[in-house]
Amino acid sequence: DKDKFRGISLHTGPGGKKDCFDVLARSVAPQIHGHLEVKKGILLMLIGALPKKTDEGIKLRGDINVLLLGDPATAKSAMLKW
Repeated sequence: DKDKFRGISLHTGPGGKKDCFDVLARSVAPQIHGHLEVKKGILLMLIGALPKKTDEGIKLRGDINVLLLGDPATAKSAMLKW
């Protein structure tokens, strides 16, 4: 597992930069090909964000919401069920 993690962390993207975000996004719902931007959104939703507290003392949740719109039979439900 360490070698696999090391390989993912050292992945270089198209610009020559180290970028494991594409590798992780492609691993979301691997049975569905394409839709890389949607998979990145789902990945960010799963990871979430940090909760914040404003100066007035209001607590904000760190949830990220995703709305998928598209034509019928484009695997929207299958991605969200993953």
